[in-house]
Amino acid sequence: MKWNVLCLLMALFTCVLLSSSCDKTDTVCDANGANCTSIDAFAEELNRNLRRYTKGYSFSIFYDGVLQQTGSNGLTRYDGQGEQITAFTTRMNIASSSKTISSIAVLQLLDANGLTLDSTIIEYLPQWWTFGPNTEVITFRDLLLHESGFVVNAETYQEMKAQLAQGIDLSNHGTYAYRNFNFCLLRLLIPALNGDVPFNSAFELPWIDSNYDAMTRIKYMQYIKAEVFLGSAVDCTNSDQVLYYNHCDSSEPGFDPGYQCDRAGGGTLAVTTNLLGMTMYRAKYTNLLLSKNMRDALFDPTMAGGLGLYTTHAPVPTVAPVFHHNGGIKGARSCWYIFHNDIVVAVAANSEFGIANDIVGCAGSPFNDINHLIEASFHASFK
Repeated sequence: MKWNVLCLLMALFTCVLLSSSCDKTDTVCDANGANCTSIDAFAEELNRNLRRYTKGYSFSIFYDGVLQQTGSNGLTRYDGQGEQITAFTTRMNIASSSKTISSIAVLQLLDANGLTLDSTIIEYLPQWWTFGPNTEVITFRDLLLHESGFVVNAETYQEMKAQLAQGIDLSNHGTYAYRNFNFCLLRLLIPALNGDVPFNSAFELPWIDSNYDAMTRIKYMQYIKAEVFLGSAVDCTNSDQVLYYNHCDSSEPGFDPGYQCDRAGGGTLAVTTNLLGMTMYRAKYTNLLLSKNMRDALFDPTMAGGLGLYTTHAPVPTVAPVFHHNGGIKGARSCWYIFHNDIVVAVAANSEFGIANDIVGCAGSPFNDINHLIEASFHASFK
């Protein structure tokens, strides 16, 4: 997909030539000219709420491919725990928000290989594994919809291998059950679909599992960086040394998520909010990442539980869909949204701030989770 980079450069060149089309925008309305939003007011509300209910955060707001507003506050590490770095300048583990990124990669590769969402996955898994009952029916669509039939939460290579050997109960197949396992399998499937790793029985060796585990970690990250993030910096370790905090207990030390690459696919990607927001804009509104058919599949407004994202018709009184996904890891929260009027926002916070949390005494927070905070801030920006 090297042509993606050329397309991106051409788009940026056009933006320079036609500077008026790249100007920042404030007031944005939906297709009917209603439900108008002030981007400046949205940013102001996000800053106000995040500053009050988090220890450190950053956010980025995009419209029409242009970074409209950013905000940040707090530090990634605090006194006694190393160098103090502002939250906005670093990458942070976006946890399950990574699932949408894995979905984009799989859709790209299905397209490139002439496969469909209803193609089965078993042919692209290591053929020296033992496959238990009914695993042959599981499709890529099943994984992306969390409808594979697996009811456990396997994430590492050996855990996934063991679960495939056990198989699934057909009564669970096609029934929604959110499990990281569904997307952690993509860490193996993406390199296989891209031809980066062998997966047939001819390559069976005594050390094949440890070797294959290591290879797929590397190749998954290389593919995501090159073809989804178009060469931008991404990691699956805590190389930027961001610590995650309990906002309500200042005596509790920061948590270091450490090495997470063995659980890639369902989470672990460390990116900036600038990169996350721009990637979701490209996926929804351009051909840089996905063909029109695959974009339509990913952003299907009829699916509440979408292909690695969620579709709702809230929080605005309109039939236009709203797309989003959030993520959480101990002491940290992330989320991206594409609102009804095409405003894209990505948020990351390195502290708990949700149920019953408040800056004074940790009681009386109006927000249950990061989605609630973002939606409330967006509501307050209506004009």
